Amino acid sequence: MRQHCAGLVALLAVATTQPAQAVPPPTTTTAFRERQQRREAFRNERVRGAVHGGTAWLLAHQDDDGGWDCDDFGKHDAADARCDGEGMAVYDIGVTSLALLALLAQAEPAHHDACQKAARWLASAFDGNTGRVRSTWHDFIYEQAMATLALAETAELLDDAAARTAAARGMRYLERHRNPGAAWRYQPRDGDNDTSATSWCIAAATACRSAGIEVAPADIGQALAWIETVTDQTTGRSGYSKRDVVSARMPGEHSKRFPADRGEATTAAAIHARRLVGLSVPYANRADYLLLAKPPVADPPAIDFYYWLHGSQAFGVLTGSPSAKVWESALQKVLLGLQQTKGPALGSWDPTDVWGVSGGRVYATAANVLALSAPFRCRRLDENFVVPDTPPWRRVHSIWNDGKYGVASIETAKVTIAADDGGNAAVRARIDWHIAVYVARAERLLADLEAAAPDLLARYELLRALAQDLAPLPVGAEATRQLAAIEKEPMLRNEVQASRELDRLRDDYDALVTSKNKSKRQQLRKQLEKLVEHFPDTAASVKAIGMIEQLR
Repeated sequence: MRQHCAGLVALLAVATTQPAQAVPPPTTTTAFRERQQRREAFRNERVRGAVHGGTAWLLAHQDDDGGWDCDDFGKHDAADARCDGEGMAVYDIGVTSLALLALLAQAEPAHHDACQKAARWLASAFDGNTGRVRSTWHDFIYEQAMATLALAETAELLDDAAARTAAARGMRYLERHRNPGAAWRYQPRDGDNDTSATSWCIAAATACRSAGIEVAPADIGQALAWIETVTDQTTGRSGYSKRDVVSARMPGEHSKRFPADRGEATTAAAIHARRLVGLSVPYANRADYLLLAKPPVADPPAIDFYYWLHGSQAFGVLTGSPSAKVWESALQKVLLGLQQTKGPALGSWDPTDVWGVSGGRVYATAANVLALSAPFRCRRLDENFVVPDTPPWRRVHSIWNDGKYGVASIETAKVTIAADDGGNAAVRARIDWHIAVYVARAERLLADLEAAAPDLLARYELLRALAQDLAPLPVGAEATRQLAAIEKEPMLRNEVQASRELDRLRDDYDALVTSKNKSKRQQLRKQLEKLVEHFPDTAASVKAIGMIEQLR
């Protein structure tokens, strides 16, 4: 403990001994003030010290033109004491975007100049005609989305007109890149989609919407519907490009060094994407449990800053909840223990995680600052996320919080707003936009129901949720009609009973699947075999057979 305290003092020291910067007048945007207030209310001094040290290292390694150099950041150090941990030169746009987001997360007026320089650098990375980032790398869509996200946040927090123009240009390209009726992956409109890239595109889109940039709600709704096609509603687990495809790894030793099943990166990305628009799903708690069952740990094969960032953002909107506290405690313990406390790397993190070889030290440091900052960077879902609890919205607010979005839409239309009341007009526009996202998602799900819910019980639960959430809108009425047809299926009762029985055994399975207790494993196998015998040909029995195999 003494050693860690000494390191913390050193981190704070480096943060306060950086070359003095001109501090502009305090930024006065509402979004900036709200984030600043949340940061100031965050009282974990050890985490504050770690974040301060991380941002100090980033500031010390920012280039004069505003960007960060993924592979040559060490040029800012003394010749005889250069930082190691270089990434790949092709990812300068990506690490600059993450570093800018890490600084913006602090809502610190002293970072104003550094943020604006970084935003100008990113804006110059877009092609003036197409709005695409100037990158020849095959997975440039990540940098496209990250840069658009960072510029949109700059626009909203600092009221930066140039950043807003550049973010809008980047968003227009993202719209053209998306697969019609689906989501995003590396190449434009080639039919391939993946959860990871899609989550960043949705983050960019929602940030643009908050910054006053027009975003088509159908783009977000249809992308969220596609995520359901790779999500197992029984467990809440989301795959990468398909339900049974886990997070990507590079060929060769990389997958052996970092087994993909040690984390839940794509599940975390899917949760994060849904919560960016306040979307709740029936299996949300199950999905959260998957992350809590694989929390951040210091075991080298399981170190995954990318997963931890998505997980932290997914729980960031739930800050203060029991699940968020469990995740934050695990994350803070690991990251504070891994942070460098001496030498030119002071305040940074070694890029020892699964993607460190690509992003290097700038990526690792920016991602971990963002992860630690999530409790104050993210707005809580229950703090007037969409509908304020103030006149004339109190009735709509209550209905919205009950998840009755269709009814809320109708009540919103009844609210009288004066012609010159820009504040309430903006609230109505925000409510209408979110409703349009949910409707577009529902319409896409109903159009391809079997892809989103391949078994009878999953279709039943999905239709029931859509019917409840969006009645009496036309899409809710269609969900109700299809639900009535499903309820007549003779197998439904068996499916429901089998699912409940499997849920009862799932906690024991999760605890015993890696246990060496042979007697308890055998006992659980017998219970699962009994389920298969009593409920043959159900989705739960198929899953139970797979669980039995894992227990042998």
